[in-house]
Amino acid sequence: GIAPRAPPSGGDPSHLAGVLVATEDDVLHLKTLPADLGITSPHHQPMAPRDVERLLCYLTAPYIRLPLVLKFFAAADKASFLRDSRLRAVLESVLFEPGPWLPSGHESTPDEVPAATRKHLRTNYGALANELALSPAPTLDAVSTLLHLALDTLEASRGAKNFSLEVGANQVALFCVRLAA
Repeated sequence: GIAPRAPPSGGDPSHLAGVLVATEDDVLHLKTLPADLGITSPHHQPMAPRDVERLLCYLTAPYIRLPLVLKFFAAADKASFLRDSRLRAVLESVLFEPGPWLPSGHESTPDEVPAATRKHLRTNYGALANELALSPAPTLDAVSTLLHLALDTLEASRGAKNFSLEVGANQVALFCVRLAA
C-alpha cells in the first residue's frame, strides 16, 4: 500500500498500550495495561491502573484530548509522572501535533450524531491554536499549574539524598518551562 505522509501520532494511545487502541471500548477490553508508566527508577511508583486507563481513554478523543490530558498531568499527584520520557512525548504530541487540517471556508457540521466521519473535527491551525483561540483559560491554567508543580517539586528535591529524584525533577521542570514558553 501507500506509505503515510507522516508518522503515526505520538498521542495515539496504541503507542502506550502496545496494541491497537482506537476507542474507549478498546481501552476497557485491554487484557493488560502498561504497568511501568511513570517509573524511571526503582524509587518511583508506577501510575495506578485507573490513571493509565483514564489517560488512554483521553487519548482516544483527538478533538478534546488536549485539555483533558493537560488537566490530567496538572494534578499534584500526576505531574511527577512526567519524569517518564514516554509520557512527556505523549503530552508534547497532544499539544504540538497539528492534527487533521481544515482549509478555511470548509467548515461543516455533522448531519447526525454520532457522525459517520470525523471530518468536522478538523481545525484550521492545529489543536493548540484552536484551544487558545476558542477556550484559552483551561489550557493556560493547566500549563501554569503544571509549571508551578514542577518548580515546587524541583525546589523540594534540592539536596535530596537520592540523585535520581533530583534528576527526574530537573527533567520535568525543564520540560514544563519549555512547554510554558
